[in-house]
Amino acid sequence: MALSYTLNHHVNAPPKAVFEAMLDIEDFGAWMENFVRVERLDEGEMGPGSSWREVRKIMGREGAEVFEIRALEPDRRLELYVDGTKGSTGRGEYHYVYELEEREGGTAVKLHGEMEMGALFNLFGRLMLPMFKKMVNKDLEALARHVEGRGQA
Repeated sequence: MALSYTLNHHVNAPPKAVFEAMLDIEDFGAWMENFVRVERLDEGEMGPGSSWREVRKIMGREGAEVFEIRALEPDRRLELYVDGTKGSTGRGEYHYVYELEEREGGTAVKLHGEMEMGALFNLFGRLMLPMFKKMVNKDLEALARHVEGRGQA
């Protein structure tokens, strides 16, 4: 059974600015904590099927994961998929669905995440879920600071 969570964050910038920053992988290093590098694995405009390898430092070691865009609605919705067998974890599937809604002069960002790592690892994952949610929330906060700092609010 998949482990799931939902996080909500407000960004003082329009949905268009938030969405653009989420897809500007070349600029991830400007805001993403523990970022090392990113490599685009295809060419052309970002859309369903586009993918990249993202490398970050986690607990002092480099860890890489391959992200794929499964679906997107510009300025409204972004669905990402990670096949853990292609990354440092070597296992699992991860789904991230970001929903953006214009609200209170900015953007309400809702992130729904799911992790499926197999029965034994899901048990361990339940113990790690609070820490994982905290890390993902820090990314949302960093994204917000980055977009707000661009003066696009």
